[in-house]
Amino acid sequence: MRNIIHTQRLDLRRPLDADAPALARFINDFEVARQTGSIPHPYTRWHAEFWLTVQTANLRRRLEQAYVIERDGSLIGSVTLYRPRMDMPFSIGYMLAREAWGHGYMSEAVAAVMDEAAWNEVESVVATVFTDNPASAKVLRKLGFARTGESRSFSMARMESAPVDEFIWQNEAAR
Repeated sequence: MRNIIHTQRLDLRRPLDADAPALARFINDFEVARQTGSIPHPYTRWHAEFWLTVQTANLRRRLEQAYVIERDGSLIGSVTLYRPRMDMPFSIGYMLAREAWGHGYMSEAVAAVMDEAAWNEVESVVATVFTDNPASAKVLRKLGFARTGESRSFSMARMESAPVDEFIWQNEAAR
């Protein structure tokens, strides 16, 4: 996958160590962190530095492709394709700084990453969205993800399990 993706309003690029302070700033917002499974709250610079280290290792192992999202040079979010093992499908996760909500940036960023996945012949991508986050589910539906069911998932920020909707995207061209 490419290192940099340009869209109409955004630049997506691989994260750098220098991004840790900006990541920690917007992810430390409980309303951002609570919509993820693996992000604790509070979220510190140390957490961001650790994520950057793990992401780099997983990139080398071809298990993860993370992008940070920039708008006019400011880091406003991230999108990550990841999988636990090479024989498993990719999952997608994304988050956006609260001040960037409601402008269509996440739809634009995820669309660009999904185009990249399709181009690289990724067969399918799965996602889960907490049911109290309809905006995130709307992003997935808009991009061709189909809802496949519901379950529960643990949120580190919430420190509890909560209901999630499960989605899948199938790359018809790769079949």
